[in-house]
Amino acid sequence: MVIIAIIAVIYLGLNFNTCIILLALPMLMIVFSIDYRFQLIPDEAHIYFGILGLVNLIVNYESWTSYVLGAIVGGGIFLAIAGFAILVLKKEGMGFGDVKLMGAYGSFGGRRVRVR
Repeated sequence: MVIIAIIAVIYLGLNFNTCIILLALPMLMIVFSIDYRFQLIPDEAHIYFGILGLVNLIVNYESWTSYVLGAIVGGGIFLAIAGFAILVLKKEGMGFGDVKLMGAYGSFGGRRVRVR
């Protein structure tokens, strides 16, 4: 994790967006390992990403529409995929935790997650 942080700071510079990304990475790693093993995404992860999104929205308030749109599109795409699986396959293809996670992730990433 330290190596990733060093590379991110060298590549992106030390700014607010880099700090947000570095705060999100450990939780993404935790979510990946729990989801892979138990096929479950804890609600704490959604809350964590939602708080990161709110902080990012407050700091970058001039582009608030991008973050709101990111939450709607991020969650909406996964909601459509989950609904399509239920309609076509007649069974749950994806849990609602994935939908909430992508909505919360979109709220701090914006309508398109940009590195620079």
